Amino acid sequence: MPCRFPFPASACLLVGLATVLSAAGCAVTDSERLRYTADTLPESLVAPVYDNPRTVQWTNLAMQTVGSQSIAGGDVVEITIASGLTTNDTLTWPIRVNLGTGMANMPGIGQLPLAGLTLEGAEAAITAACVNKGLFWNPNVTVMMKQPFKNRIMVLGGVKEPGVYELSRERSSLLAAIYAAGGLSSDAGSNIEIKHSGLDENQSSAPVRVAGYSVPEAGGNNFHTVKINLVRATESGSAAHHVPDGATVMIEKRDPEPIHVMGLVKKPNRYDFPNARDVRVLDAIAMAGGVASGVADKIYVIRPLPGDSGQTAVIQLSLSDAKADAKQNLRLQPRDTISVEHTPATIVLEAIKIIRFGLGASLTPLL
Repeated sequence: MPCRFPFPASACLLVGLATVLSAAGCAVTDSERLRYTADTLPESLVAPVYDNPRTVQWTNLAMQTVGSQSIAGGDVVEITIASGLTTNDTLTWPIRVNLGTGMANMPGIGQLPLAGLTLEGAEAAITAACVNKGLFWNPNVTVMMKQPFKNRIMVLGGVKEPGVYELSRERSSLLAAIYAAGGLSSDAGSNIEIKHSGLDENQSSAPVRVAGYSVPEAGGNNFHTVKINLVRATESGSAAHHVPDGATVMIEKRDPEPIHVMGLVKKPNRYDFPNARDVRVLDAIAMAGGVASGVADKIYVIRPLPGDSGQTAVIQLSLSDAKADAKQNLRLQPRDTISVEHTPATIVLEAIKIIRFGLGASLTPLL
């Protein structure tokens, strides 16, 4: 008597084949969506490069500093003039150098420019002024730094300890500001903005040379913003920046939205987008455990269009091309969806697996 497979097993085969064929439809069927390939992708849809601020050459951020013996605007110096051999012939004054003009107002002498001079240079200038004014014949002048002026800098964003810090004027650099705030945080980006008040454009007053830097007078109403990319600036050798008093240093803090990997992968899910390196299509598939079918090849990258329109573009790629050509291994951006799609080859392979499973189930009662 011929052997017949039980009806439930045959039905299982048919249902399985129907399921595979119904699932073979593209995840992206909307014909109105913009469609591209890696070669035809417009510049406006190219994912930005995610540089790594931890590769920064910090030595390129250092800038030339002036020695601590130099006098700057805002410093308080102690001036001692001895005209005789006894303490009764000695005069001592604490003098603050004007922050805006760099002048020191001394009793009996008047205004004297001291900003930018060394302590020895200031002693010589004061001695000459005393003689010229006829105050003393041969005075012994000593100038000591009593309280150096410090810039108050606010550091915000991607640093370990954001806050307000005081930096000595002669060493008030971007590197010093980052160092004072504990260094870059793990989610820091490479873009930095330095915002500070500047001299009004209609004001004709010349800037004062203070501690080796040209610093505008206080009281301006304008705000100036300097934008810096740490990685590119250090590579080009242009990353050394002076940070003036009252400036705010804002360091980019990255918190990118995740990417979604779906379709014929072993672990479809949402995955965090690394904030310090590029992620490409093969990287995303590797995050999802690799492809679930050995013959899978078609990939769709669904990318939101710029703005908040809610529209997306579809970029079709080939897995084999991405492995062979780096240009086809598309760079991704946050919010991208990567879908590994069914093809006729994957459908046949799935059908064979279902048939094998169905035959095994049908033969089991006969054994």
